[in-house]
This record gives sequence, C-alpha cells and structure tokens, in this order.
Amino acid sequence: FELERVTSGLDCLLALRHRLPDVLILEPRLLWGGGAGVLDCIRDTPNWSALPVMILTSCRDVDILRSIAPYRIADYRVKPITSAELSRRIRNVLH
Repeated sequence: FELERVTSGLDCLLALRHRLPDVLILEPRLLWGGGAGVLDCIRDTPNWSALPVMILTSCRDVDILRSIAPYRIADYRVKPITSAELSRRIRNVLH
C-alpha cells in the first residue's frame, strides 16, 4: 500500500483535493476540523462521497465517537492493531 500521513483535518482535506485515495483511514480526534469535519466534507463533495472510510482510533470519548456515528463508515477498529490485521481490513474494505 502507498501511505500518505496527515496530522490535521485541514491537511487531510488538502490531500484529498490533490489525490483521492482508495481508502481513507481516519482518526476522529484530528486537529483543525476533526474527523466529523472531514466526514462532513466527504459526504458533501460529490466525487468524494463514495470514498470508503475506515476509523482507526484509541479514542474512547463517547462524545467524539457519537460525532462520527451518523456517517457511512466502512470499518471501525480500536488501536492497537498489527500491520497484518490492518492490511487484511483494508483489503476487505476494497473488496
């Protein structure tokens, strides 16, 4: 897999404008926009709305998790996760 890492919601949106990935792995607690903000933009942008999103988080904050609940999420996993398990889950989402 090719990987591009960003550290904020704004950087994520800029990266999506530049290149749409096959799968977006999202941490709901991103700075500057958060996961829900990124998911809002994905849902509201026609050529992004079919993008599969995986949530990978160590977050147990109920309010943050509720903020992403209304969105279409292809997979959800709590960290830690092995690279083999992450690869398997990505492949499942792609198929």
